[in-house]
Amino acid sequence: MRFQKSSLASISLISAALAFGQIAWADTPLPAGIYRVEPPLGNTDPPLPPDVRNFTIQIHRNAPAVRPDAVYALLARQTTESRTYPAWQVLLAPSAAAPKPSRTPDQGCTGYGFNDSGESDGICRNHAFKLNAGADGKSFTIDGYDQTQQLPPTYIEDKEPPSPQKIGASALFGFNPNGHYIDSTEITHVQSRFTLQAPLDIQRILQLKRPVPLYPGRGATFPDEILDAGAQVGILHTDSQWMAVVRLKPDGSIVRGWLDRDTMDELRWIDQDATTGNFRFRVAFDAAGPEYDTERPAVAIEVRDASTGKRLQVFRDFYSESQEPSAKALELVDANFDGHPDLSIFGSSGGAGPNSSTNFFLFNPTTREFAYDAALSDLTQISIDPKSKTIFSASRGSCCSHYSSTWRYIQGRLTEVGNWSEEYTADGRWIEESTCKLSRGKMRCKFKRHRRKN
Repeated sequence: MRFQKSSLASISLISAALAFGQIAWADTPLPAGIYRVEPPLGNTDPPLPPDVRNFTIQIHRNAPAVRPDAVYALLARQTTESRTYPAWQVLLAPSAAAPKPSRTPDQGCTGYGFNDSGESDGICRNHAFKLNAGADGKSFTIDGYDQTQQLPPTYIEDKEPPSPQKIGASALFGFNPNGHYIDSTEITHVQSRFTLQAPLDIQRILQLKRPVPLYPGRGATFPDEILDAGAQVGILHTDSQWMAVVRLKPDGSIVRGWLDRDTMDELRWIDQDATTGNFRFRVAFDAAGPEYDTERPAVAIEVRDASTGKRLQVFRDFYSESQEPSAKALELVDANFDGHPDLSIFGSSGGAGPNSSTNFFLFNPTTREFAYDAALSDLTQISIDPKSKTIFSASRGSCCSHYSSTWRYIQGRLTEVGNWSEEYTADGRWIEESTCKLSRGKMRCKFKRHRRKN
């Protein structure tokens, strides 16, 4: 005799893509690469319950956390200096046959993100799932919450004939005296296990916004194929012009190739008014989005030879908030006072304004190339004084906290030579102020405290 099974279709998980997934860490690092999805453990019906009234049993089932027909997957591992833990992304291989119907909304996901930044890459980020790294360093599981459902009562015939008392009670209360009912609860354990097939240094998963040619090599002229919009690939390496990727096939094999980053997004290139004797410049603005939104972020800067028009350099992956696309987006400024013009472009407004930022690209006269300068670009509300060869920066932490700093290039290195700060005390009655100056290689500070004027 088998107990009645319930359909998992009636069990709803927490909706996908509402929050980040969770991770349980193992002592052994988990490598990125190609993994095989193992089938869930089989189900075993429990033995018949004892012949007692109102007995409750638990029926344990196993169900996959991910798409039931998934066999292979890519695991991407993204680490940055700002992350305490790496971000993980799991991309399932497409199905070789017609996909099986998903029993929950989450099983319809093509991939899953854990400790992830929430980029729009077509994968689900769901706090109903957890990634557990295996202690062997070669496996992991994606676990969902156990799903519990009360089953309809099951009628069991008694082995012995009913007693006179039971017959009398059945006449009063209207139940069958020849048997009894038991309550059953079905608990479904939701888990998918992945085992490493081949390590591969995949940095993150990318979903293509438009059809993109896949080239056999960096700088190749003719593509091997055209990847459809919505296709998902794993990124191995990227620079300002090319991106090395892998595409996972249903049988677990991979196709390697290169994407030209000029083809990946809808861009609007604008020639800039800023020029030098040797260089001309263009800025690319993101052209995707509604027509009524006239402000767009700058996403690329191109340096071209003034005589031939040939592209010499291109910069990407710098942060720039939306602005009105124009020929004046790029400015020339001698930011390091070496007599050669450098490039600057708007970064961010800083919210309230005082913490605004600017991206700087300094010219190297030896290599005759520009290079992004992180130290200078990190300074907020920057102003450059060419006469004193001094750079000033300011910031505001709140209504009651202000900071400014002074910088100079000393032996070619950006060096802080002074700073000032003030902060109100918690009761708002006093102002604590500090003034620091660089002297003989050390920052020497003076502190004072004075009553706040109303």
